[in-house]
Amino acid sequence: MEAQLKFVKKTAFEVSMKVVVKLEDITPDEIEALFKLELLGLPVDVSFTYHQQEEEKKEEKTDRKKLITSLGSSMSYYCQKYNKNEIEERNKLCDKYFVSSRKDMTDEQLIEAI
Repeated sequence: MEAQLKFVKKTAFEVSMKVVVKLEDITPDEIEALFKLELLGLPVDVSFTYHQQEEEKKEEKTDRKKLITSLGSSMSYYCQKYNKNEIEERNKLCDKYFVSSRKDMTDEQLIEAI
């Protein structure tokens, strides 16, 4: 992305940018509208989304994976200690929370089960 910054007033800057967009990220109507705006020389309002939000989601997924791993290791330890079948215990847990696997459980359910 190329950008040029020009001082307009004391409280504002004018920014002109060249942005490259993948064809699959933009609809034909949007393409047509952008070409018309370019021909007329009118400005385009653009909003940016921050990548930090995606990083937060990755952190949440990591925490979730830790909970699932912790539950799995706790269940293995419990089954070894009390000589129980691990598969049966997993099935009981899934039936209790009405899920098909531990991955479908909510964080609260995982914490409670641990």
